[in-house]
Amino acid sequence: MSSIDLRDDLAQRDHLAPHLRTHALADLATRQKGVVAHRQLEWLGYSPKQIGRLLAGARLRPLHRGVYALGHDALHRQARWSAAVLVCGDDALLAGRAAGALRDLLPVGGGPIEVAIPAGAAGRGHEGIRPLLRTGLTDADRDVVDGIPCVSVARVALDVACSLRSAALVDLLEQALRLKVFDLAQFAELLDRCRGQRGVRRVAAAMAELSDEPDLLRSELERRIKHRIRSSPLSMPRFNVHVAGASGRTYEVDAVWLGPKLVLEADGAAYHASPAARRRDERKQTDLEAAGLLFERARWHDAHGGWPALEARLFARGAR
Repeated sequence: MSSIDLRDDLAQRDHLAPHLRTHALADLATRQKGVVAHRQLEWLGYSPKQIGRLLAGARLRPLHRGVYALGHDALHRQARWSAAVLVCGDDALLAGRAAGALRDLLPVGGGPIEVAIPAGAAGRGHEGIRPLLRTGLTDADRDVVDGIPCVSVARVALDVACSLRSAALVDLLEQALRLKVFDLAQFAELLDRCRGQRGVRRVAAAMAELSDEPDLLRSELERRIKHRIRSSPLSMPRFNVHVAGASGRTYEVDAVWLGPKLVLEADGAAYHASPAARRRDERKQTDLEAAGLLFERARWHDAHGGWPALEARLFARGAR
């Protein structure tokens, strides 16, 4: 998603009456937190002479080259973020700490506003803006929050991973969980796609320390594992069934192959469970193994880049 594009919506812009053009400009500025770009004024049908009159009368107030505040300089911080994205071009995205603050994942900080732009695009040389040249941005990296084009939650985490302390990065992910904007599949896809890049290991380590909403992580991981098994030579296990341990106690397991008595536990919870929860998991595994069951555990990496190795282990232990 990119900045608001009026070219298709206003195919008849040259025929707009002056008062309609004024209303369209006001509506556009409202959607963009009080700022507009020169190119957008042209799409609305404003001539260079008309734009010049708006500037001379202080109706437009320059913020950056080709980006203006409409009517006044008392701008909210979101207006500054919107202006930074506008001046960097149609494919630009608010990124880094500013994108985290826009999403309420990070406190508002000082320093330059970071904007992700495709490699080779414009965006250099604007005061107060730090362009982040990015190759390989996909639709999964793009979002719009409060009318401002920005990077995804996963990309925010990767952008700031090397500038935050480990505990602060975990706090960011926990806040994403609380706000219900944490998407495990989105994170896993980005980390696989960006393997080897700066910050990937730090984000993965932070995910391993999460301490909130284990069921959210577990359910997504189970879904991904089921999809992997369906497209593999493995037979389909039974999911979320109860099996008995040597003590006679029954436990719900994520997946079990009854023939080889093989249990697979999706350890989404292991990323962020408390020490007490890990001890309960160990007691459960010990009891089930004493009853003759085999055990495998899967983490998010096993459902993605690590799947071939997990598939081979399951196949060797009879899940076929």
